[in-house]
Amino acid sequence: MAITSKSETTTASLVAGWLTPEEFSILEAVCETLLPSLEPPQGSSEVVAAYYRRSARDLNVAQLLAETLALENAEEQAKIHQLLGLLAGPLGGLMLIRSPRAFKSLPQDKREKYLTAMANSSVGQLRQGYQAIKRLAGFIYNAAPDATGVNPNWTALDYEPPSPTPVDVPAPIQPLKISEDTLLEADAVIIGSGAGGGLLAGELAMAGKSVIVLEKGGYNHEGNFTQQEAQATPELYLKRGTLTTRDLGVVVLAGSTLGGGTTINWMTSFRTPEEILAEWAHDSGISDLTGADRRWFAGQLRSRREAYQRQYPEQRAQQAEPVAHRWLCRAGLSRR
Repeated sequence: MAITSKSETTTASLVAGWLTPEEFSILEAVCETLLPSLEPPQGSSEVVAAYYRRSARDLNVAQLLAETLALENAEEQAKIHQLLGLLAGPLGGLMLIRSPRAFKSLPQDKREKYLTAMANSSVGQLRQGYQAIKRLAGFIYNAAPDATGVNPNWTALDYEPPSPTPVDVPAPIQPLKISEDTLLEADAVIIGSGAGGGLLAGELAMAGKSVIVLEKGGYNHEGNFTQQEAQATPELYLKRGTLTTRDLGVVVLAGSTLGGGTTINWMTSFRTPEEILAEWAHDSGISDLTGADRRWFAGQLRSRREAYQRQYPEQRAQQAEPVAHRWLCRAGLSRR
């Protein structure tokens, strides 16, 4: 089946501004194959039965997926065009399931075999294309809210929607947005505001230097965190949360917002026992692991952490540390 090229199709007729109607219909068929309507197990509750019967089409998954991929660069979109072109004709079916038929013309069981063959293909681009569509479709199906702000699958999954974001929380800082050529003067320019850049900027500022921190991501804080995955993922993560290794084997969740990884990640710090430090120093030959410099840096980190907790006491109660502490106590371990 021939696919109309973009040069022959007006922008107004393109789905999400980049897919032809035929390409989109193939994408819909793939999503319906991955997330079909199923007959629920006998005796299922009304909620569970509705979950089984709810397909990708019911949640507009293909449209939302197309809109997400519309934000990719031309090179990535070209790969999707090529993949959908393969699924449109008989060659893909002949190559993957020995049936010279277009993907859309196949029954559900044959489509499933087709996609399974793609997932395990020796051709890297087929595996990568399958993974890209499968991951995004699954994410949208389970995370994207409807017009009321709720995903209908959440009840069946025992997921409790987050509380509304408080509207009266002031922004702690006011970043300077650069929208035109601007001349700024500083002693140092730090690119990136994450754990590395933020620390360097702070040290230089405390040393009396004027510092400019450049951050390509947006600014998010307690006042606009909705805790909705579908909204937060594209706003907080690099490449809208779709960044992976070249072969799509590993998803890389890297922060792309003011604060970088320190905004999207949480951790607690445990004081390293002296005997462990001594072992590391012995094995590595790095004597500084047990020296005065290390103790000074450890003291600085504790001081900063305590100062933060004094400034924002309400956040300590919201963090996961009390939960982690309870589990440590149950295991008979001390966090001190």
